[in-house]
Amino acid sequence: MKGLQSARARGRTGGRPKGYSKETISKLIIMRSVYKDPTKTPEEIYKPLGLTRAMFYRYAKILDNHTNEEIKKMAIKN
Repeated sequence: MKGLQSARARGRTGGRPKGYSKETISKLIIMRSVYKDPTKTPEEIYKPLGLTRAMFYRYAKILDNHTNEEIKKMAIKN
């Protein structure tokens, strides 16, 4: 506990970043442009973006629930 208090006093916080990197946000925006195209298979979408199948479906869930403006606001604050 003393170590955590010391770190907080110096302005350091631990844990996972609260948001997405700029690279992730750009992939989400690019993916949105082809995601709803019924002629594309998921594999044709996620392979060129360098994603795994699991990441594709995780990103698809984000795209279904948020607009581009909301996604852009999810960037990690530095």
